[in-house]
Amino acid sequence: AIIDAAGAAYTVSLDIDALLDELTLSSADATLDLGSRDVTIGVSASLTAGRLVMGSGSVIGGAGTVTNGATIDAFRSTSITAPFVQNGELSIIAGPGGFTADHTVSSGFTNTGTIRLTSQVNARTASLLVTTGTLTNNGAISVDTGVGGARQIAASLANNGVFTANTSVSLAGV
Repeated sequence: AIIDAAGAAYTVSLDIDALLDELTLSSADATLDLGSRDVTIGVSASLTAGRLVMGSGSVIGGAGTVTNGATIDAFRSTSITAPFVQNGELSIIAGPGGFTADHTVSSGFTNTGTIRLTSQVNARTASLLVTTGTLTNNGAISVDTGVGGARQIAASLANNGVFTANTSVSLAGV
């Protein structure tokens, strides 16, 4: 699947789970909204521009590597179980609808972009869990107050970049 049309802002929304050999998101005008759907990547996913929105229960999995050079917004309980390369922005956003945001990445990865934990609308918990391997930060991690709530990172963290805590954060090694 290739999402690359330019012009006015537009959204592509999934209403079924998808099995894709390849995914390309390369338009700054595009938003790919997964809703609560799962996407399985067979070969690769290249996100170079635009925004990918993950909703409650959505999973990006498969054997293909997901390379994020765009923006991923993760709301509620979301997961990336595919191999992951983080060069863009990954925002874990709690609060809308009164829910927490728990984003899980199943294997270690290197961040050369920005990871943000924050909240909107309601003061709720935003957390990042890396279940195996190491989260190597060569970019920036920003723990923001938003409208309140707890912030948690559960990962074996190797910080070589910038780690900014604008509010308290619970750090736990896995």
